[in-house]
Amino acid sequence: MDAIERSRAVETRVSEVAAPALSALGLELVAVQYRGEAGGKVLRIFVDRPGGVTLADCAAASRHLGDLLDVYLPAEDAYNLEVSSPGADRPLVTEEHFNRFAGSAAQVRTREKIDGRANFTGTIIGAEDGIVTLDCDNQPTAIPMSAILRAKLRPRYGEDPC
Repeated sequence: MDAIERSRAVETRVSEVAAPALSALGLELVAVQYRGEAGGKVLRIFVDRPGGVTLADCAAASRHLGDLLDVYLPAEDAYNLEVSSPGADRPLVTEEHFNRFAGSAAQVRTREKIDGRANFTGTIIGAEDGIVTLDCDNQPTAIPMSAILRAKLRPRYGEDPC
């Protein structure tokens, strides 16, 4: 298993364990990232709730998840745990995320090119049956969820979404 596959396996396992635990705290699991960085491996868990999360929410989630993940992740997967708000450029991971933020600007990067491009910026129309639809340059663009490498909201600061 290469490093990318290993990271994805850890992210999947963490998601399976963390989602119900966070739900019990009234928090939504938005995304999980497991990456190698200068100081070693970092496990980032992004959480949210209606109205946003506080620093106290993140600290409570970190304490709760730290103990839980020590049990469910093998010792060779040592990491520094970070729990935070998804921020204004919130990751979009599920169809539900895309549908919740329909009408918002987003950036999507795909694993392979679709119609000659791998980077898309546009307004979210929605998602259904594994397909995300963005309005890019006044044209609906269908992107399979399975092809998405990264997707996030693109905050609008008084600018055109495309």
